[in-house]
Amino acid sequence: MPTALNWYLTAAGKNNPAALRKLGMLFEAGRGVRKNPATAFSYFDRAGAAGDEPAMRRLAAIFGAGEMGQPANSELAQQWRERADRALAAVNGATAIR
Repeated sequence: MPTALNWYLTAAGKNNPAALRKLGMLFEAGRGVRKNPATAFSYFDRAGAAGDEPAMRRLAAIFGAGEMGQPANSELAQQWRERADRALAAVNGATAIR
């Protein structure tokens, strides 16, 4: 019987943003896989680049705090927050962004 991990890996192979983010979460927490911050970051980064708003928010937090082996970088954190805001606005049909 296929596991969630297998489903996520299959979907991630097709660049599915949500699957990429879910894999990042699994590797970050070590759920069903060995905890691996570098792999988690890679999946979050790919998900963010593919337009996944929650992954963009996680990347903002990672860069804001200097987590997962990434140096703290307030400029990158702000850029990811802004990208996430734009992505959410697009989903909600909003035209104004703070």
